[in-house]
Amino acid sequence: MNIVKHANAHCISVSLYAEHEKQYTLKITDDGTVTTPHKANSRGIGLRTVNDRAKAIDGTIQRESSENNNIFTLQFKVK
Repeated sequence: MNIVKHANAHCISVSLYAEHEKQYTLKITDDGTVTTPHKANSRGIGLRTVNDRAKAIDGTIQRESSENNNIFTLQFKVK
């Protein structure tokens, strides 16, 4: 799993919420090293692939990082 390999995370939380009919939010939180925009846009393709996959399903993805964790939130609709 990339979170363990690249962020050295020990604790990972995955949640899926039904916001409205056919609209969902997938939230992934980890306690790994902070993901900065510079690191996210480096030579690796992992985060770029995540963004491409979100676009492919007309979804949006947000990344938030603090001193202690990273939060990735994907919002999408099911047709």
